[in-house]
Amino acid sequence: LSVPETTVRARRDRTVWMPYVVVAITCGLSLAALRGELRLARTVNDNTFHFQMVRWATRQLQRGRLPFDGWFPDLTLGSSFFHHYQSLPYTATAVISRTLHVTPRVGFLWIGYLLLSLWPISVYVSTRLLGWGRWVAAAAAAISPLLNSVPGYGYEHNSYTYQGWGVFTQLWGMWLFPLAWGLTWRAVTRKRGYWMAALAIALTIATHLMTGYLLLLCVPLLGLLARKDFVQRLGRLALVSAGAVVAAAWVLAPLLADAAASPLASDAKSQLRQWAESQGFGPPHYDVTVSGPDHDPLFFVRVSVDHAVVGEATGRSKKAAEVAAALAAWEGRRHA
Repeated sequence: LSVPETTVRARRDRTVWMPYVVVAITCGLSLAALRGELRLARTVNDNTFHFQMVRWATRQLQRGRLPFDGWFPDLTLGSSFFHHYQSLPYTATAVISRTLHVTPRVGFLWIGYLLLSLWPISVYVSTRLLGWGRWVAAAAAAISPLLNSVPGYGYEHNSYTYQGWGVFTQLWGMWLFPLAWGLTWRAVTRKRGYWMAALAIALTIATHLMTGYLLLLCVPLLGLLARKDFVQRLGRLALVSAGAVVAAAWVLAPLLADAAASPLASDAKSQLRQWAESQGFGPPHYDVTVSGPDHDPLFFVRVSVDHAVVGEATGRSKKAAEVAAALAAWEGRRHA
């Protein structure tokens, strides 16, 4: 017996829509599982610092200033974070919160909650842009919330939740990274959407520098995957990359301009010591305080020069905390 054409068409329509249903169910489960992230509670991870950045950006907007530069005073002795750090997520959160007439805290919680819960959408769209079918993309989206690692610091829930690390800017980078990769692949293989690919890469750089750096390292691989037109594809990749660097110049230029005046992290302590001795002071003194359990200690370091505190920082090791404190002292001295 032959199947009526209307029945075949109906089955085909259901097949087309089912992958979207899988993605919707995955997002719905994530929204339900992560709803506790919306509770107003005192944060105990990096989100404490990230929220202070959002609040500072909000104050700048209220005063009619653009919060892409300026002295951020709310971390240790202050720093020029908005001058050479990934400030776009904080500014965007402040703008969205003001537009929706909600407090910075509420806007901060909701944006983090939605970005994390709806990440399967980014995975699905980027997989389709890479040329895979609907069901493959739906499967990738369905398993994306299940990603996990031993350090718990990658593209996984533990990196962003209240009980995890709270790396807010990386969450923005995680959302943009696969989209930028997919748009770049489309530009290289289909010769269209160059500006969208460049913009996606630039936004990834502006939201999270480390993710943007990783993305720029991965982009050449798209050319190596070519079976034909290898040289032409490399040329398109160069065009997209150049456009992305130009679009992200407002973030990259301050980094490069300040590179000569900023010590490397590995050399921060010796640089601070040389400066202190050149001024006729003794060597810097590092006062270390340890808190937390033995298996997961947190080191707080206060560095002093000539009996005056010039930098403070925390770290998971004594060395890391001392280097961070030296960097904070160097930044404070340079912008004093």
